[in-house]
Amino acid sequence: MKKLAKDKLLRAISNSEYAKGSYAQEMEQDALLKEATAKM
Repeated sequence: MKKLAKDKLLRAISNSEYAKGSYAQEMEQDALLKEATAKM
């Protein structure tokens, strides 16, 4: 889950539209956990 969060952070830094849009919602603990378990 830490790698997923770090990847999203780096994407937000390089893409201002992503940072202004769905980044905040995707970084919530529930969303991160759900996405991380789906990728496993």
